[in-house]
Amino acid sequence: MQPSRRAFLAALPFVALALGARAEIKIPEVKLDILKQTVPTHRLDVADVTLSDGGAFRLFRAVPVQAAPPAGYRALYMLDGNGAFDVLTPQLLGAAQDVAIFGIGYPTNLRFEVNRRSLDYTPSLDGKGPVPDPQRPERQIGGADTFLAMLTGELRRLAEANVPVDPGRRFLWGHSYGGLFALHTLLTGSSAFAGYAAISPSVWWGGSLLQEKEKMFELPAGEVVPLLVALGDREQRSDDKTPPKIGPAPATMDLVRRLRRHHDLSLTVTVLEGMGHGATFAASIPSVLDWVSRAG
Repeated sequence: MQPSRRAFLAALPFVALALGARAEIKIPEVKLDILKQTVPTHRLDVADVTLSDGGAFRLFRAVPVQAAPPAGYRALYMLDGNGAFDVLTPQLLGAAQDVAIFGIGYPTNLRFEVNRRSLDYTPSLDGKGPVPDPQRPERQIGGADTFLAMLTGELRRLAEANVPVDPGRRFLWGHSYGGLFALHTLLTGSSAFAGYAAISPSVWWGGSLLQEKEKMFELPAGEVVPLLVALGDREQRSDDKTPPKIGPAPATMDLVRRLRRHHDLSLTVTVLEGMGHGATFAASIPSVLDWVSRAG
């Protein structure tokens, strides 16, 4: 049976976002309309920063106007910050009036910095750190642990400067490789964040890497961590030449089934109907903001 036009079109955003492993693609430039609009609930700013090790990032901040509670604001860290703030709207921020949002991006006018995210969001395959990507030797992979140290250290201090944040209510959102990074961070037992949102996570990356981490996953007794996994039902790997399949990615749902066995995870799973891989980037944000506002 031939795939429907709807299913075909739903798959296109994934091809546009993730085909980089097979072919050159054009990454769209950001418009960042949110920075040009009146936002009654948050103060917004953006700055390029250089870390002590020379790493360059672009920090986007949306800080609530309302006074912080005694413990500080809830905080949502969003990877691919350029793209995340490109799709934020005053209405979305209005639904998260008590959440400070920090976008961790890169100094580029593009939505995605494919070389940097390939390095920063992917775990080391052999525990020895970054190596050239076998498919794209000009790119490095395997820098997730180094990036996590920056994210929870110098980057965090810069992002939260003059912003009172509740240290027990920091959350992390990531899409695709960013979702892979979120799951990697969680499954290595890190206490870096209070909760994780993994959107269309690239669970295929590294073969059985995440499955092996899941086998060893254990949190301290009495600790429960919220985890949100969201994915479309029209997702497809860019190198899969078969007609688009309807239904959530089997590998992701298999990992979800394994994660449900862990009583120290408060797991929420959302299937975004009619969505391809790329489309879930923006489509997940309303539910994630609601989830952060309710979690913890």
